[in-house]
Formats: sequence, structure tokens, C-alpha cells
Amino acid sequence: MNMKVYKVMISNSIQQMFIYRTTSLLIVVFGLIFYLFELFSGFVYFKYTDNIMGWTKWDYFSLITTSTIIMYGYNFFFVWGDSTLDEEILEGKLDYIFLRPINSFWYYSLYRIDFPSLINILTGIAVQSYIIYREKIGILQILMYIVSVIMGVWFIFLFNHLTVTVAFWKEKANELTWVPEILTDFSSRPASIYPKIIRFLMIWIIPILTSINLPVDILRGKVNMMSMLWYILFLIVFTIAVYKMWYAGIKKYQSSN
Repeated sequence: MNMKVYKVMISNSIQQMFIYRTTSLLIVVFGLIFYLFELFSGFVYFKYTDNIMGWTKWDYFSLITTSTIIMYGYNFFFVWGDSTLDEEILEGKLDYIFLRPINSFWYYSLYRIDFPSLINILTGIAVQSYIIYREKIGILQILMYIVSVIMGVWFIFLFNHLTVTVAFWKEKANELTWVPEILTDFSSRPASIYPKIIRFLMIWIIPILTSINLPVDILRGKVNMMSMLWYILFLIVFTIAVYKMWYAGIKKYQSSN
């Protein structure tokens, strides 16, 4: 993607933020409120105990914070594209994207940035940095944590993008968009609290539980190597599948013109 196109994308994102500045402010405020509520809940959970099913209070705070960074990381880079894609497919409004001499998958995925989400990301990074400093985490673990967070953002994008891309074939694809949202919310809790069947489904079938728990497991030094390797392999295959599905969908696309 050339620099001119990138500058246009940034400009459009800034204009969008100012046009919907009230909405942008509400996103920031409510995001921070929900995050603080989750942190407060942690203090309640661990008020009379130092350990719940192998998780300490600071492990829990780390998981909540990591979930916030991953979710708002997805929002920052990808949410604008995914939130409007099904409607634009059905209404045949993607002509402008396909006529540009660039990769349509990447252009549409990244064509607008959600700047308000950056505040929530920075808040999460600040809190997580304090937790890492407090727990005296090693450099290698920190680097692995950062990589796994990036992988988590990418996984959430792929999962959401897959559901909205179904609109190329099915008119009511928006009925599926709740699935990634619900499963992602479930994944922001310790994997150990779920029954074995749920853990199996969300680690070995669709490893969304791994996508958010893995970064914290790395910091805790309690990584399941088999599930991590499976997650990496799944992510590679998933990326290829979603990419190919996009171009298969383009062949089904019908322009409004």
C-alpha cells in the first residue's frame, strides 16, 4: 500500500472521528468505565483469598487488561471495515475498492482507523506495564507477550471478518456477528473456570480462548506448549482461509451499477 493511500486513510479516519465526536467520546468513556468495573470486580473476587483455581489477583488483572488491549487493538485497526462490510456487500457499494490498483483485502480491512480506541489501548498498556514491573517479568517473556497480543488482535480480526464475509453468499450474514463478540467475551476469563468440554471446543476447535489467555499464561510461566503450537498453526491456516474466502466472495459480488 503506497504512502498516498495511507495518508488518505488516516485523513478519513480523523474526519470520521470529528464528525462523530460525541459517539467517539462515548466509546472512550464507556470503554474506560467497563474496564474499571472489571478491575473492581477483581478486588471483590480476591478480597478473602490470594488464589482462585491457580490464578492470583494480579494474574486476573493482567488477563482483564490484556483482553482490553486485544479488543481495542482490533477496534483501532479493523472495526470500521468489519462493521460496514455486510451492508456494503449487499448494497453493491464496493466498486470503489475493487477499482483501486491495490490489494482489496488489505485496503478494506485497514481503510479507516478508530482513533478513540487508542485511548483505551494506551490505558491498558499503562496498567499492564505496571503489572509487569510489579511482577518482575523477564525480557524474553515480555517480548513473547507482545507477539502473542498481536496474534490475538489478528485472530479476533480474522474471526470477525469471516462472519461478515459470509454476506457475499448469505443476505442475513449480520445474524452471525454476535458469535465472535460472545466468544471473545467468554475468552476474557481464565480458561480453568470452564468445564472440560468448553475448554476443548475453545482451545482445540476454535482456539479463541487461547488467543486471549495465552499472553497472560506466558507472563505466568504456565504455557501449554501443545495448545500454543496448535494455536499458531491454526492462525496460519485461518489467515490463508479467510484471505481466499475474500477473493472467492468477490467473484459472487454484484455491483449496484
